[in-house]
Amino acid sequence: MTIGDESSSSSIVSSIGTSEDVQSFNSVHDNPNLKITSQLLDDLNYVRWAQSVKLFVGGRGKIGFLLGTEKEPAESYFKYAKWFSDDSMVRTWLINSMQPTISAGYLFTNNAYLIWESLRKVYSQLENNARIFQLSNEIGNFKQGTQTLGMYYARVRLSWEELSHYDSFIEWPASAPSEKTLIPPTVAEIYAKIVEKTRVFQFLAGLNPDFEYARVHLLSKGQLDLKGGGIVAPRLSGY
Repeated sequence: MTIGDESSSSSIVSSIGTSEDVQSFNSVHDNPNLKITSQLLDDLNYVRWAQSVKLFVGGRGKIGFLLGTEKEPAESYFKYAKWFSDDSMVRTWLINSMQPTISAGYLFTNNAYLIWESLRKVYSQLENNARIFQLSNEIGNFKQGTQTLGMYYARVRLSWEELSHYDSFIEWPASAPSEKTLIPPTVAEIYAKIVEKTRVFQFLAGLNPDFEYARVHLLSKGQLDLKGGGIVAPRLSGY
């Protein structure tokens, strides 16, 4: 064997190894039995569940099966087998991440997009008053307890963000002032400021007695220029 042959042979071996590595990566990460969320979908946790699913599926390059952009090709088309395999895997991920009482109703749904859209329409609507009530009640009863300041804030913030998801469905009336007048704040802007101040109050109310001085100091200010509690935590750490 000549030096050139050895080089060519080495190149072929290297190429084969790379191909096997790619196949190995795909076989590990495209596994229908993977656990894609830490909690199964139930009647009250749709928002957090959906976000976890999108991160998982999107991280594996298959978000199009949830968004409906990966269209089903004709069965006679050569790409159909690959599409069906990928779609079946996403369907399996979805079904295995639901409570059995929910997943049973989607076992025979034709594709992942139909499952995803059906779940969104059923569980993500504004009228999910049970979850809104539960979140509002939880936030009102949050206490720092043995948690660090950062841990306490992270816990409250998670519930705030989920509650904001439901607020995003509100349809606000549009304001149309004349060109010669100052543009007044819209109803949505006023509401947002009220929400920000309320969240600061909620966060401060749950703090341990150690932060009483800091709490009184912040509340004594004429205006709370704090964004949803996000600036409260680092300021309190200085007391």
